[in-house]
Amino acid sequence: MALFDPYALRGLALANRIVVSPMCQYSAEDGRAGDWHLAHWAQLLQSGAGLVFVEATAVTREGRISPGCLGLYDDGCERAFADVLARARRLAPAVPVALQLAHAGRKGSSAAPWNGGRPLADDVISRSQRRSLIVASCATPRHNTSAATATGAPWKLPPDTM
Repeated sequence: MALFDPYALRGLALANRIVVSPMCQYSAEDGRAGDWHLAHWAQLLQSGAGLVFVEATAVTREGRISPGCLGLYDDGCERAFADVLARARRLAPAVPVALQLAHAGRKGSSAAPWNGGRPLADDVISRSQRRSLIVASCATPRHNTSAATATGAPWKLPPDTM
């Protein structure tokens, strides 16, 4: 079987074996897809790939990596997602679309990568961002030691009320 041959993934028929993997775009407003997503998704749907994943999509507001992450955690997010995807599909050939459900865990409430990717400090979190404060699975600190954000500063812990 060659890369450009049709392929069946269980019951899903794909035109070829090329798959666009999910990418975080950090361009949503309060978790909602918008014009950026329309342009991005329409372009990906026109790429010739057999399957297109849209970006990692948070299942809860608190599960977003950054305040700019896409979500499907309320009716507004669902309506925006459906509207933008329907508009993108009208601009492109029929291509199956998949979605990666995501939850950032203790790495939530981070700045976008082009803003340093560091944990957002309480004094710089806006009212809308404050709603995306992190929820981790435990109170064990996780230090921010990745090469991209090597500050040594710990990520925030879950609130005591959780």
